[in-house]
Amino acid sequence: MHATLATLPSQGLGSAGLAWRGQASGAAKTHQQEIARLTEARDKLATLLAGGEMWALSLFTRLEAELAQLTAREDVLARARQIAETAARKAA
Repeated sequence: MHATLATLPSQGLGSAGLAWRGQASGAAKTHQQEIARLTEARDKLATLLAGGEMWALSLFTRLEAELAQLTAREDVLARARQIAETAARKAA
């Protein structure tokens, strides 16, 4: 049983803009869409691996690593937005 994934990640998302005032930017939405896309692909690969399709192991590993990197970046951006909002309130 072979399955084809419609899309696989390239070299990552690229640079996402920061929304300093807590407003979701187009880049942030794209970042979230990328995480969702990679999560869906990872889940499909997990199903294939569970079915004995060992050829999918390296792809699964790659997606796991890329997802970890993207979600870590998302966490950093969220903290930066929170800090910026707090600083703006203090300055006002």
